[in-house]
Amino acid sequence: VVQAVSWSSDSSVIVAGTSAGWLHVVSAETLEPVAPRRLITGGWVTDLETSPDGRFLASTGVDGDVTLWDTRTWTPYGQPVTDGRGWGWLTYTPDGTGLRIFFEREAVTVSIQPGDWVAAACSAAGRNVTPEESAVLLPDQPVRPTCPDQA
Repeated sequence: VVQAVSWSSDSSVIVAGTSAGWLHVVSAETLEPVAPRRLITGGWVTDLETSPDGRFLASTGVDGDVTLWDTRTWTPYGQPVTDGRGWGWLTYTPDGTGLRIFFEREAVTVSIQPGDWVAAACSAAGRNVTPEESAVLLPDQPVRPTCPDQA
């Protein structure tokens, strides 16, 4: 069952999230997939929102798992640190530089720049990734500091 829908900025693509956690990206003209479907949450996709400039799509599900997507490639940039607050709804800030997430009891604004997400994660963790974590996150790449300001 489709739970959330968003259009690309040029209206050529429809993005639909389902009650089973799937994200479908299809041509508005033919309804044929333009990207592989992805399982993005363990329950309902509660909201999808395209950025004012059309470069990003934000998705969220019942677990509060917000993801930012590149609309040229339909691949995820990743997830900002939102502390798993549960399900909510999305909108972009009027200037298009932030994403506002309305959770059950609060609203949070996060930058849509992935570099800002790294800084927030470094601040929350207070450390760099371990060699073991680096091997999982960046396989076949040399270990390098993720958080240059952390010891």
